[in-house]
Amino acid sequence: MLLPENICLAINISDMKAAISDVLSGKTNSLADTLVVLGRVAKIKIWFKEPVTVRIIPRWRQVSVDDEGMKTLTRNHSRTDTCHVFSGFFLHGDQLCYKTKKNGRTGQYFEWLDLIERYELVLKDNDPQFKDYEEFKRKFDSLFITEDEIQKLWNGHSSQHGGKYTKQDFHKIGPRGRKVLKRFLERFPGVSNAPTDAYDTSYISDDYKVLKEHYTSFHHSGRDISISHQTNCNYVFYSSEYSGCGNGRYGLVANKNEFLWLEDD
Repeated sequence: MLLPENICLAINISDMKAAISDVLSGKTNSLADTLVVLGRVAKIKIWFKEPVTVRIIPRWRQVSVDDEGMKTLTRNHSRTDTCHVFSGFFLHGDQLCYKTKKNGRTGQYFEWLDLIERYELVLKDNDPQFKDYEEFKRKFDSLFITEDEIQKLWNGHSSQHGGKYTKQDFHKIGPRGRKVLKRFLERFPGVSNAPTDAYDTSYISDDYKVLKEHYTSFHHSGRDISISHQTNCNYVFYSSEYSGCGNGRYGLVANKNEFLWLEDD
């Protein structure tokens, strides 16, 4: 029976162990059964001997742009290729079907079992450690931090947990934070550029200027969000504090979607 090429990599993944064990122990009687069992725990990428046309969730696609800049769009309902990623499978009687979305209750008939050349499980990256400095560096946007500061972070340790920074130390900026960041970017020239007139000189010290955007929550369960840059720092600060409290989570803006968590207070 044809097995996924990377099945050995999934043996020790906790939420896949049972399915992998069923397949390797021979509890699945056919390739169709195997795809159904494995499709419950992972998406499956399949290569075919020739192009096949698969139904997909309809998506808008740009076709052309006229002289006045007007775009012509069309909705794609299918995709033709020799390689596809499937969200899952199920049996309708004896017929194998594929899902167009992971939690879908309906699907389309899968008619290409004989055309499957090879397949593999789509595995998530469960290793929180960065492979090297270059992978760590790619998490940052040079608009918000200089490379020298990135190198210092890589060489240093988290003051919160004491270890090297990992992927788990990068947290998503929430909807409220993204609105604050959007306002901040309207006036922010970048850490490597000269400050503009938008920077305030009335802060603690005459030695530097500050550009800051803030959101104040008036709800007890809300968060006060601040994003700021000081001209004597080569990075941008991020804070999410409990409403009216002055305690919360602090970090550095890494990119337009994430901040690097430094500490909780």
